[in-house]
Amino acid sequence: MAVDPQLLERWLDARDHVAIRTAWNALPVARQPVGTPPRKLTLHGAAQLADAMLGMRADWLVARKSGTPTFTVNRISEGSFLDHVWNVNEPNDETLTIHQQRDGLRGVQLIMISSGTITGRPEGGGVNAVRVFDRDRAAVVPIDAWGAEVATIGDIDLSPLDLLEVSRPFTLHAGDHDVPTARALVAQLVAEVDAHYDTSTLWAEGEPARPADWYLPDMTSHQTFVDGSRAVSIGYDRSGRIHAHVDGLPWGQRFLFQLEAGRYHYLAMRFPSAELDRIEARLAALGSLQ
Repeated sequence: MAVDPQLLERWLDARDHVAIRTAWNALPVARQPVGTPPRKLTLHGAAQLADAMLGMRADWLVARKSGTPTFTVNRISEGSFLDHVWNVNEPNDETLTIHQQRDGLRGVQLIMISSGTITGRPEGGGVNAVRVFDRDRAAVVPIDAWGAEVATIGDIDLSPLDLLEVSRPFTLHAGDHDVPTARALVAQLVAEVDAHYDTSTLWAEGEPARPADWYLPDMTSHQTFVDGSRAVSIGYDRSGRIHAHVDGLPWGQRFLFQLEAGRYHYLAMRFPSAELDRIEARLAALGSLQ
C-alpha cells in the first residue's frame, strides 16, 4: 500500500513528540519481526538496506557519533516519542538528534533520542533508529535492539538487513590461555565464513594490509599474522586477557573475542544470520555460548 507523500513528508519533518506521534499514527504501518534473539539489528545492515532501496551508499551511518547533525535539541518536554521504538508519557529531559542524507522524500535519517527523569528518580534511557524512505514507502530500523521489529510503510524487501550482531560470553571445554590457542580458535571459527582462515595458524607475522578497526586496551604485547589482505591480530592486555581480532572480512562483518585466564570468555561477531548459525554450531562443539 503506497502512502500519501504529504503524510510521509509531515512525518519526516516532525521534530517534537506531539508532531511525531500524530504523523506516525496517520501512516499505514506494518510491523515485521527481523532477527532472532539474542542477535541485534545493526547500523551496517541499515546501510545495506539504504543501498538496496535507494542505490545510495550510507556507510556514514556506522560513524553515528561523528559529523554535524542536521537537527539537535535538548529540552524539557511533556513526553517523548519516536515511531514504534520509543514512548514516554510523562515530563522528561529529552535529547533528540537527527543526521540525514536526504533528497526530498528519498533518503536516510539516523535518529538518536533519549529521555532523563526530572522527578528525582534515577531513571532514563534512549534508542537509536534508522529511517530509510523512498517517495511513498519507508522502513524504520531500531538499532542494537534484541529481537527487534522493523516497521514498514509500503512493500519493502528487508533481506539486506541481514547483517546481525552477537555479543556474549562463551566457554571452552579445553584449551590453554595463550596465543596458539587463540590462533587455533580463529582458524576453526572464522573458516566457517571464509575457508582461507583455516590456514591462519600457519601465517607469518607481519603488518596488516589496512589498519585493524579494533580497540587495544592497555596492550602489553601484540602480534599480527598476515596473508595478503587478511590478518589475525592477537595481544595481551595488562590484566592478562588475550584479545583476538580478524581483519580482511567483507565490509560490515566483524569477529573478535577475549580469552580470560579462567574458563569464561567473551565473543563479539557481526555476520549474516546463516554464517552466525555456522559459527555458533562450530563453537558448540568446542564449548558453548552463554
